[in-house]
Amino acid sequence: MSADLAQTFEADAQGYDAFRPGYPSELFQAIFDYARLERSASILEIGAGTGQATQAMVSLGVSVVALEPGKQLATELVRKFSDFPNITIRQCKFEEFHGQPQTYDLIYSASAFHWVPKKMAYQKAFDLLKPGGTLALFWQSFSVNRADDESHRALQRVFEERNFGMTEQSHDSERYQRKHNSLTKRGFVDVKFQLFRGEHHYKPAQFLGLLSTTSRFRLLPSEEQVMLTREVQQIVVENSGVWLDQTCDLYLGKRPTKRQSA
Repeated sequence: MSADLAQTFEADAQGYDAFRPGYPSELFQAIFDYARLERSASILEIGAGTGQATQAMVSLGVSVVALEPGKQLATELVRKFSDFPNITIRQCKFEEFHGQPQTYDLIYSASAFHWVPKKMAYQKAFDLLKPGGTLALFWQSFSVNRADDESHRALQRVFEERNFGMTEQSHDSERYQRKHNSLTKRGFVDVKFQLFRGEHHYKPAQFLGLLSTTSRFRLLPSEEQVMLTREVQQIVVENSGVWLDQTCDLYLGKRPTKRQSA
């Protein structure tokens, strides 16, 4: 992923927080059940963003170190979690973070691990985890690809005409398998994959707000942004909004214990 795409999220931290759908509570419960965290646990978050996933972890009362490279985003995190003494916000990239080996019971990343160079990302996470510690990686995708929904078909026609990839496929089994394999081939054991689905009805203003937070929209020339917004607005207003399909894919793996690695 390019640095330009990554930096677009820094430009509108409040918009991202307001318009992006959050993660389902069932996803976090799956992580907690798998990791079997205790109150003394130490957790590291990679790419905290606006803290959509951070809240669930901080609320456990465990010790959390949240890494966020964006200055505005990190500032917003400090403000948002000012009442939580159990969280430390570090403005830095994961590749720049200097942590002690075998420190963390859980390392997780919500829709951000792909920004870290793959060659070092898995190995560094592996080294920072305690034996038996958990790596949890999850992403959310949203789509308007329903074949039986006229508003979806109209939006897809606009996106295709403008060669604009706002949304991902609602299901991508090959991608799921690749990410699963990335964990197993790098030494993680007991690797598990879970898929969570949801849907959200967005009013016209909400959907336009969501559109404006996407990295590809922000990289468009301003005149193209205006034209695309106008065409999308006409469709969602005519349909009194649009249903947004959400898919969250979760990957879990453990660093082997000493007994397992022997």
